[in-house]
Amino acid sequence: VNITYIATSNFDPPHFGSKIVPGQPTEYVIQDLQPLTTYEFTVAVLNNVSDVVGSSSEENVSAMTDPLVPGMPNITSLTPVSSTELKVTWFLNTDPLTQTMIDSFDVEYYIDGENPTEPVIAINAPATMTIIPNLMKGTTYGVRVRANNSAGPSKYSTPVTARTDIDPPTQVTDLVITAFTFSICISWGAPTDDGGQNISEYRIEIWDMSEYVTENFILVDTVGSNILTYTIEELGNDTDYRVRVAANNTGNGEGALGPYSSVNATTNEPIPIDNEIVLTVDLYTLTAFTVSVNWTVTSENMEFRLQVKLLDDDFDPDDFTIFTGDVRGTIITNLQPNTEYEIRLIRSEQSGCTRRTSPTVSFTTIELEVEVSGPGNGTGNGTVTEGEEVVLICDLNTGGAPPDVQWMRVDEDIPDDAVVDGNRLIISDPQVEDSGEYTCSSRGASFTFSLLVNPLPLQPSPSPSPSTPTSPTEETTEEPFSLPTWAIAVIAAGAAICIVIFVIVLIVVLCCCCTKKEQKSSARYDLSRQPKKGAGGMWLDEGGGGFTPISTNPPLYQEEVDSPVERGRTMTNDYITATSFNTIDSKGGGSKEQLTEEGRSTFGGNKHTDV
Repeated sequence: VNITYIATSNFDPPHFGSKIVPGQPTEYVIQDLQPLTTYEFTVAVLNNVSDVVGSSSEENVSAMTDPLVPGMPNITSLTPVSSTELKVTWFLNTDPLTQTMIDSFDVEYYIDGENPTEPVIAINAPATMTIIPNLMKGTTYGVRVRANNSAGPSKYSTPVTARTDIDPPTQVTDLVITAFTFSICISWGAPTDDGGQNISEYRIEIWDMSEYVTENFILVDTVGSNILTYTIEELGNDTDYRVRVAANNTGNGEGALGPYSSVNATTNEPIPIDNEIVLTVDLYTLTAFTVSVNWTVTSENMEFRLQVKLLDDDFDPDDFTIFTGDVRGTIITNLQPNTEYEIRLIRSEQSGCTRRTSPTVSFTTIELEVEVSGPGNGTGNGTVTEGEEVVLICDLNTGGAPPDVQWMRVDEDIPDDAVVDGNRLIISDPQVEDSGEYTCSSRGASFTFSLLVNPLPLQPSPSPSPSTPTSPTEETTEEPFSLPTWAIAVIAAGAAICIVIFVIVLIVVLCCCCTKKEQKSSARYDLSRQPKKGAGGMWLDEGGGGFTPISTNPPLYQEEVDSPVERGRTMTNDYITATSFNTIDSKGGGSKEQLTEEGRSTFGGNKHTDV
């Protein structure tokens, strides 16, 4: 079978061909044709009856190839319209020779990080933009688009991501206020809508309506997102207040403060007494400054506030110690001796405003007892010898509280070398004049210790050894040798003269050494001074101390400058600043000044000019 074909559309350039199919086929697939193109096909049957190949009559037929599916679209932009909407735009280049018209587009969106799934928005062509609605606030989405024609859908475009906007959070929920005598406790719930971003804090404000007729809220505090209760202290009693709370989701430069929720209250309710809270004072531990207290409660997950006051005072709402968890006792310190106190324990819910207080409990601290022990463990007095270390210890009945001790000496100052170490007074090297009465005092109680310091005993002189007799019948007695008074005077005068001569010689030697050292150190001069006008020139004094006129006429030459008399002085013949000179070493340890390039220019360029 001989099959020939030729394109009758899209034939630029023309597309044609032929196929010889052996056997007796009834169908054949011709490949590599152009899409969306009409072809005319001619089919003839061949045989070999004669030498000339015979051919049946031809049969003609026309057909069109299918079009291609669309190409992949390109997303040009994806931007947030609101906290729940995104706007997406795209474009697509089609080939009318190979593709049919686009029927529609599929827009697929999904939360970024998740697998792309439904939902898909179908957009009819030729639109190339749509708004994706009903999205979650502050959420990043991925979006991709594909095109559809009669041949089918294209591939999806490369995904593009964008995040919806963030709204302010809604109002806090379940705002409840509980008023007490001098405080207000508020509790609230988180907003039902955080606006698309986590709550960062809560803002608490209060308005004293008894003082201000018109609205005048002031900020009380801002608390973290995990705190849903707050107590406002230091309020007036029997006072009307309005409290409001708002959630804030500000973060990363976005978000805002949500609307306030407010509620009124009047501070005039005392904290209810709960007899199930048992507070006790351990009298066995009671001292002048401390006491141990314990409590028993039946509730769990509570916060406890222990308050202490003088018996005739009111409880200070801002003076308390907080305990949480399983703590059921503490030691109260810094009390005053022989004083009546009253205590109570307030129980609060850690996540609410319910408060209950124990019945008050009173006690009286004991009177402070002070005594001083010193040398020999004596109480009240002690005696030591000069040089023997003294340690006075002030014993206080403080129940373990830190020492609160003052040391004084009656009618005298405490010795300069004495050291106060807590409740101890240490005199490491006492002398006779350190004797006296030393007083230890603490919080109104005092005790005096009498200290006596005895002088060191005198050491006896050694006894002379007996002389050995020269013979059994004769004793030899040696007289001690002593110089006459005039000889001692002569020796003393001679020694004084020798000392004077030695001092004079030492001074002369030191002066010579200093002079030589000064000459050596003057080999460099401070030339930062401005010159003064001289008579035909001037001397630069040693060390740069100033200029003096030249007294010789004509001026000295270099040989004279380097003479021992003039060494260390410098001559110049013009108004030249100090920067015109370099200090150079000269023979004999002295110095001379040689012109720099600046100076040479001034004096005509003679580099050998010495000034």
